[in-house]
Amino acid sequence: MALINCTECEKEISDKANTCPHCGAPNVLPDREEAQARQKRFELERKLNSIGTKTTAKNKPPQNELTRPLKAGEAVTAIVGGGIVVAVIVGIYIAFSGSPSSNTSPSTMHSEAGAWVMCQNFVEQRLRAPSTAKFPWGYRDYVSKIGAQKYKVDAYVDAENAFGGTIRTEFQCTVSYIGNEKWRLDDLKM
Repeated sequence: MALINCTECEKEISDKANTCPHCGAPNVLPDREEAQARQKRFELERKLNSIGTKTTAKNKPPQNELTRPLKAGEAVTAIVGGGIVVAVIVGIYIAFSGSPSSNTSPSTMHSEAGAWVMCQNFVEQRLRAPSTAKFPWGYRDYVSKIGAQKYKVDAYVDAENAFGGTIRTEFQCTVSYIGNEKWRLDDLKM
């Protein structure tokens, strides 16, 4: 008795069986030699599949849209597109990486941005752990001009207290630009 594949469901059945026990299809074999040849082919395919080799045309692995080689025009498009994406990411990083205090000089800023930086400096001087201070990014929502060279800042700072816990402290700071690259603290409430 030899095992062969059913002509309908391709499951293994006995060559002596009249019908397939799996699907009920009749076991019609023209001759025994053909059954043995089919069995050998089946066993060979099973061995090849068990070691990970797929039998396709010219023994090449099947390709889909993601694994096929790129054509020349597609490769150039992919490289240019990738370069544009990298450039955009770098531009966004440069635009948003620094705080106003890290890339502006308060002595040359006679505006809302200068008032923001100076108020940050005055607040940091009064903190327990000034190196942990985190101010909100940007100044436009927090600074208002109240006079010719006078500015009021209503904002907050997150910083560690004496116990090491981070707390948020709201503050109001009023500063004036007095000329000669100097600022005066008029009022600070924390």
